Amino acid sequence: MNREPSHLSHLDHLHLTQFHHRALVVDMHADTLQRVLDEGVDLRVGAPGLHLDLPGMRAGGVDAQFFSIWPNPYQYWGESALKRALALITSLEAQIQRHADVLEQALSASDIRRIASKGKIAALMGIEGGHAINEDLDALREFFKLGVRYLTLTHSRSLSWAGSSGDAEGQHRGLSDFGREVVREMNRLGMMVDISHVSDRTFWEVLAVTTKPVIASHSAARALAPHPRNLTDEMIRAVAAGGGVVCVVFFPVFLTQDSSQVKAVTLARVVDHIDHIVQLTGIEHVGIGSDFDGIDLTPHGMETVARLPALTIELARRGYHPQEIEKILGGNVLRVMEAQE
Repeated sequence: MNREPSHLSHLDHLHLTQFHHRALVVDMHADTLQRVLDEGVDLRVGAPGLHLDLPGMRAGGVDAQFFSIWPNPYQYWGESALKRALALITSLEAQIQRHADVLEQALSASDIRRIASKGKIAALMGIEGGHAINEDLDALREFFKLGVRYLTLTHSRSLSWAGSSGDAEGQHRGLSDFGREVVREMNRLGMMVDISHVSDRTFWEVLAVTTKPVIASHSAARALAPHPRNLTDEMIRAVAAGGGVVCVVFFPVFLTQDSSQVKAVTLARVVDHIDHIVQLTGIEHVGIGSDFDGIDLTPHGMETVARLPALTIELARRGYHPQEIEKILGGNVLRVMEAQE
């Protein structure tokens, strides 16, 4: 992408890292709570192979982290999925209580700004997979009361009320009447509708129902990597037209069309996807959704959350201006959150 160079492109890595730490950085998706709950991992201490912990978030300049509440749909379904989601929420609450000097729960964009201004990290939650509500709108409302601020309508297994991009049923399944009720109730509550993982048909039917901007919490551009989890150019434009944001995932499998090159993917490829979305929609509709600790491979140069300043360095190298980088790092997501509220 050819851009006029900004003054940032002339700064050294130290000054760019300092700029990164001054910006509000919001990561829309990390799966770290699985290990917190199942292995007793403490976020301050970390663990071997963990992509995200408190020291790493400090080093990476993270101001707000959406923790994924993910009941694996191949292990948990129905009532067990709801219980697993509640257990994951409880595990985060315990971490927030244990590390109150560093972590604080946020429920809104204004909370994020307030918590960041105190030098702390805002902890937020998004449920990954509508099976967690067990076909019950009361459960959806209860999750909102507990602090959940987005729901990924499906994971990789289709529901009776929404199709997934990850299975055969999803190829022809969209939203049922109940699925449309879910979207409307999320709009009413102020919970962001997340279309990462949904089937193409479900995507378009969601956009026909929603009255609020939607997000893709961790997806990439299908034009650069033709994976059904990614969004076509038409879809990306449609998200933008509704005021939403596509948060680029860091998983190399979703970043390259050449399967033989997956292990060679670098941070630059993440920025290629950001560039592509910016070219399609302008600067207002792209963010980041790392999927840390939900992926078994990371791009070279983005091995853990501590490496996040390298993203700002690469954006600056490509000529992005300070206010543009601030929007990519978190400003666009905060705008979408405010539109829900």
